[in-house]
Amino acid sequence: LPTCGNVAGALVALTGGVAETLSLRGPEAATDLQSGALWARLLARCAEGAVIVARAAPSPTGAPPGHGPLMASASAGSGGAGPADGLLAGAHYALVDAQAVS
Repeated sequence: LPTCGNVAGALVALTGGVAETLSLRGPEAATDLQSGALWARLLARCAEGAVIVARAAPSPTGAPPGHGPLMASASAGSGGAGPADGLLAGAHYALVDAQAVS
């Protein structure tokens, strides 16, 4: 995919499918997370064979480097310590599968 533009639009062009954009911020998202509705939706999309891409959000404005959620403290390949969760801020990640395990 190109380094600029809209990922959802690129996936629609690539697959001929329909894009569904979802934000994990705000009260509605918090409710969906707590109720399990978001997880059920994710499992359903995976079962349908959907192409799913997630973007690691950058730190909130004003947060020092490396101190926000998903903020990278070192660039890839730098040999330095990366973010604790392993996700680079602003990067896109493909979701290959999701499964409920007990």
